[in-house]
Amino acid sequence: MFFADSETEAGELYNGGNGRNDEDEESSVPEDDVENKDGEEDDMDVCSAVREDEDDDMADAENGAEAIMPQYRKDDDPEGLSGFARTIFDCWKKRMPALNHETSCAAWQLSVNLAVREDVRKRCVAEHKEILQRVVFRLHIAPCPNDKVDPTTGKKVSELNEEELWGIFLDELHQFRTQSGIYGKKSIWNDECVRLGKSHLWHRRHSDMTLCLGFVARRVCGKLNGIGVNERVWGGVKSVKHGKASHMKAKSTKKRSVIYVSSLMDKARIDRQHRIAQNVECEFNMHDLDFNAGLLKQGVVVEDLQRAPPKRLFRAYVEPWEEEARIRKKTDCEDMIARKYGGMKFRDPQDGKVLKVFGGNCEWINKRKRDPEGETWGWHVLCYPQGEDPEVMSGLEPFDLELVHEHVKGCEQEEDIMIIDRPHGVEE
Repeated sequence: MFFADSETEAGELYNGGNGRNDEDEESSVPEDDVENKDGEEDDMDVCSAVREDEDDDMADAENGAEAIMPQYRKDDDPEGLSGFARTIFDCWKKRMPALNHETSCAAWQLSVNLAVREDVRKRCVAEHKEILQRVVFRLHIAPCPNDKVDPTTGKKVSELNEEELWGIFLDELHQFRTQSGIYGKKSIWNDECVRLGKSHLWHRRHSDMTLCLGFVARRVCGKLNGIGVNERVWGGVKSVKHGKASHMKAKSTKKRSVIYVSSLMDKARIDRQHRIAQNVECEFNMHDLDFNAGLLKQGVVVEDLQRAPPKRLFRAYVEPWEEEARIRKKTDCEDMIARKYGGMKFRDPQDGKVLKVFGGNCEWINKRKRDPEGETWGWHVLCYPQGEDPEVMSGLEPFDLELVHEHVKGCEQEEDIMIIDRPHGVEE
């Protein structure tokens, strides 16, 4: 399977869908409650909505082109799953062939997230390169061709032949993967979009000087325009185009639907502010109760799901991305480690004092300064006594990451922090 283990790229590594948009916009139009025409309530079984169209999706995937990704293998099946977790995994296993398509493969190869880039470096083969080539050629034809002009030939990029187009793209792809040429500035790799995994926004900011790669990356890495957005827009059109207005022209319909949808967004915003002012966290209806009943049938403890989630999850172990980041003397690696450990408290094993990790920067320890007792080299977190101001202190003491993992569990943290132990099956 070609899906990374990193949670930050769970939605980007192989995004499914057909329509994409490189604008960072979100629709917040509230959806109306939907009921059957006969007045009967819908069955709120957890996986019924997923199972209804699985057969159609699987048929489309099997009747299309040959599979471009390795299919699900029996040895990929995790052991020990049962109940609700097994139901979800089985649904995902059936849905996976429909999500492994050429566009998602291209987005995987052009992602800027460090975990995904490392995954591409290890597992990208010639087959994936051929897939990327087909996507590049497909995006440079009508109806939305690339209108940039090649300075060497004076032609538009969309007018170049396939050999010239692919040659330009390979040159830019090499610069992107080696962080050289157009992508040689270290500042662009410290962009917040790299950590958040927003590759389409990153390419929109820093790939504008490319002739081909930026044009392709913004489209394959962009947000999905799924059926939910289309249904909400169509709902706005139906509200303004009815009765005598059924023959309204397209331009007028567009303007009126925008006004109508904007008014719904304003109304939803006002209602939300009113609930906040009245100290009402949420509102329940019969559909919510039916959904809870469906969860109970699957053995899910609903009370656990209704608890407020923590704002921060601290994984008290060395994550896969840390193995390389901790020994790379780069500012982006230092920033990622400082963000993870900043603000965490632990007790000094020598004197028992409570120390707090400084989130501004870390300290690099070279191999030649390695402690004879076995201290590791690379990035170390800087710590200071709790209650002190690190900005006015001098000489913050560096600590190894494993020491923080060992002693952070026995110290009281902030209310919005949850500490997670090493998951079962993860090697040391």
